[in-house]
Amino acid sequence: MAGEKRRRRLSDAIALVDAEEFDAGASELRELLPDLEGRELLDALIALGRASLLTEHTEEALECAERSLELADQDGDREMRGPALALMSQVYGQRGEEGDLPSALELGDRALEEWVPGARANDLALHESLHALTHYWTGQYASAADLGRRGDDGATEALALVGLGRPEEAIERSEAAIASGRETGSALGTAYALCCSTAALRDVLDLDEARRRNEEAIELFRSIGFESGVMQGEMDLLYADLAEGQVWRADRSWPELWARLGDATGWERWLAPGRLSIARAEIALLQERWEAAEEAAIEAIEVALAIGREKYEVSARIVLGSARLELGDAPDATAKLRMAVAGADRLGHPPTRWRAHAALGRALDAARDDEAAAEATRMAASIIRGFATTLRSEHAEPVLGSPAVQEILRA
Repeated sequence: MAGEKRRRRLSDAIALVDAEEFDAGASELRELLPDLEGRELLDALIALGRASLLTEHTEEALECAERSLELADQDGDREMRGPALALMSQVYGQRGEEGDLPSALELGDRALEEWVPGARANDLALHESLHALTHYWTGQYASAADLGRRGDDGATEALALVGLGRPEEAIERSEAAIASGRETGSALGTAYALCCSTAALRDVLDLDEARRRNEEAIELFRSIGFESGVMQGEMDLLYADLAEGQVWRADRSWPELWARLGDATGWERWLAPGRLSIARAEIALLQERWEAAEEAAIEAIEVALAIGREKYEVSARIVLGSARLELGDAPDATAKLRMAVAGADRLGHPPTRWRAHAALGRALDAARDDEAAAEATRMAASIIRGFATTLRSEHAEPVLGSPAVQEILRA
């Protein structure tokens, strides 16, 4: 193939990937690969890896990452080493097998350290965005927010801000991300921002708006064939049902979602089992099926530990301790809930913290440790009141007026 024609085809193929025409761009890049070498080959591999990652062809993305890193080292191409390490990090974050998240963190941090200043700004922004998610998944909310901001990814930054207990800022950043997605015509960007925005809305109990956004996001994800997004949106709807106390509706939708795990691709291969395991445990607890809640919580903890998600582990320990208390073992419930409190305090998410402290207070009360029970309950109430002071009145009122919060405040 003549050099000029080859370079033009490569440029056009990369432009297709940049325009989210991932299948068309990937097809063209695969045809071009045998005729490329040097920097052109590296450019093609990075672009194909990105397209494969975002269409959830994880194995192909991994092959591109491994080959691009090998070539960058072989050619001594310092500028391409950062993007190659970044792609490898992103693939591990998507695959999510045991040990993958720590590897994603390490490789992603190395990519940032080795990135040649001023080089490949678009690749750097994408990496900062996806690496922010890795930090978020591992409970490092402050660094996740910083990376999201650096990568101009308001959606992921908003998720991290929710974890930090700053939902009003998260809502503001989400609105900007949704508007940007709509303006640029990015179905993927718009849908992702819509989905992320619902985390803050659920925390402030604006559940009708959360549902509306999830439903729109699901349709956008379907329109581009992004099945992970569809499933994430449907799981968000299940959690909105739980937040509203619509246990029957969550119980009805859970089995169909669980049955689809075998077909899950991309990030949902490991994200969905974690979220759904917690949901099963919470459904059983709300239905007062104590033994089923205990069993489901134990399984959820195992899933969380295997993938390294402390957020899921803490939620499962709250359910486990609460179930053990209802089954009559206050000392064991207390021990389990102390672990939940320690994890919740490390993470810092206020609603999780007050749930953990309140549950511990109930267990200590049952164990006749009145002073410690009162302290745990006071802490739960203090966290609630502190959180409410950060909210606008239209958000503070439903939070403070919710039955679960009222029970804690009265106690």
